[in-house]
Amino acid sequence: MLIAYGKFNKLVYRHLLFYYLINEKVRMTKLVEVYLDPYYGHEFDSRHFHQNKRGNKMKRSIFASIGDVNKLKSNKTRLKLILFSIIIGFLTGIVVVLYRVSLDKIVIIRNEIMGFNIGLLLFLFFISAIIIQFLLNKFPLISGSGIPQVEGVLNRQITFNWFFEIVNKFFAGVLAIFMGLSLGREGPSIHLGALMADGVNSTSNRPDVERKYLLSSGASAGLAAAFNAPLSGTIFALEELKKFFSPILLICTLLASISSNLVVQYFLGRNVVLSHFITANPMGNTIKDISFEIFLVLILSFFMAISAKLFNYCLIKSLNIYRDIKLNKYIKMIIVSIISFFAVYFMPDITGGGHSLIEKLILSQTAFKVVILLLLFKFIFTMFSYSTGAAGGIFLPLLVLGALIGKVYGIVIVNLFNLSDAYLIHFMLLSMAAYFSAIVKAPITGIVLILEMTGNFSNLFSLTIAAAFSYIISDLIKNEGVYDLLYHRMFEKNLKEYENDEEIKPSNKMTAIRLAVIENSKLAGMFIKDVNWPKNMLVIGIERNNYEFIPDGNTKIYEGDQIIIFADDNIVVKKLHELFEMTREDVK
Repeated sequence: MLIAYGKFNKLVYRHLLFYYLINEKVRMTKLVEVYLDPYYGHEFDSRHFHQNKRGNKMKRSIFASIGDVNKLKSNKTRLKLILFSIIIGFLTGIVVVLYRVSLDKIVIIRNEIMGFNIGLLLFLFFISAIIIQFLLNKFPLISGSGIPQVEGVLNRQITFNWFFEIVNKFFAGVLAIFMGLSLGREGPSIHLGALMADGVNSTSNRPDVERKYLLSSGASAGLAAAFNAPLSGTIFALEELKKFFSPILLICTLLASISSNLVVQYFLGRNVVLSHFITANPMGNTIKDISFEIFLVLILSFFMAISAKLFNYCLIKSLNIYRDIKLNKYIKMIIVSIISFFAVYFMPDITGGGHSLIEKLILSQTAFKVVILLLLFKFIFTMFSYSTGAAGGIFLPLLVLGALIGKVYGIVIVNLFNLSDAYLIHFMLLSMAAYFSAIVKAPITGIVLILEMTGNFSNLFSLTIAAAFSYIISDLIKNEGVYDLLYHRMFEKNLKEYENDEEIKPSNKMTAIRLAVIENSKLAGMFIKDVNWPKNMLVIGIERNNYEFIPDGNTKIYEGDQIIIFADDNIVVKKLHELFEMTREDVK
């Protein structure tokens, strides 16, 4: 009857077959011999299948892959996944604590050397530049913040060499800060967390289907440890790295963030990163006061969105300019060290992440012209520093730039409307959240991050308005998220090659993947039969409102659905980006 039904309706039969494959393992071998999906565009009979040695490997791979997907739903497997996430968070916390302490110590050592032997410091800058470039040549994936690399691994564009990359990312990041480059610790901390997760995943031999959860947990733990902000780490993993929500992903990333944060608190204390932002919201509670604040925040959001687009454009442009300079890479990095040396000596406020600069802006009455100069030089030096590819992030530098813009805006508004000086700090705070939201395109992360960094929730209303409107305006002016831009730039060649590949050689391994349909995406509202799916992929299930079912061609796809797709591993690697683009929000 099953075979007859398959001849009557091949599409329905195909899904019915996989329903049996998933739920009745006793019948697996027999059913696969009857019909084996569309990897080659034709059916297999049992004789051909058994004579093909590779086919037997594929059959085992199918069973293993489906078994892994099923196991992920069992309480036992989920508990193991949660346990591994906690372990990853703990290990990431230790690594990031060592990283933070090393960065602080190396800056102290640099300043001490500068105080008694300036020639020695310049020589050490040269040596650091050579070592950094050597490490970048040997391990190119340690460059930059590391967040695009994490997304690349999650999207199966690259693989980590976790042990060597942890060691060299750590060392290269410390040397970059020693040289005074305007880079932050937060991106590398996320990268280190993901590398640690990959190490745990590899050494514990966890199934491939669990890997993305563990990597996301490691990344969230890294951000949590860098900022003492466990909620921000969790939300960043959901909002930026994965761009979809699932209960098991939430609990894994949250517990990993909490465990890493506990390690940080034990060794470094519970102080928030920006402890000087203790001023309450200076605005009154009347309708007039609230309306006036919303008006000021809207104007601020507009300027922050424009500034964010400029930031993203200049960052990509600077990367391209540095890449196109026709000099030996070592020579270029030595020139970088010389420029950085002068920055450290003559204008130290623009070097490093900029945490101390934010504190100075809060605690001192800085002249308007000085703030403008600091903003200009910090912006230029950040573009310059990141363009080199040195190990370091833009998280904290972009927050510092946001604070500087907020200071400029605050000075203008305070003088224009004769407001109290408390508004200077208030607008600095709002600008940081708005700038982050518009650049990274992660408004919730921006709001929660500023709240956790300051420990002050009295500005929640204003922060929400600033982040939301800067995000909306950023969308209206077609500003892409900075990490999406960096991801596309890093893997541009791969993505173009995948688009041009008409035939992809199948592997011996099958993979089941799960894709979340985002609101206003290309797939939302379409029927499965009308979707231009990549070749040689099979939709075997849809999860909707915590209920899974087997779809057919007439099944309509809704926002919030999770589509389960089954395909050859090589096809998944080369077409996963195309699938993500179909499920993401279509803003064109």
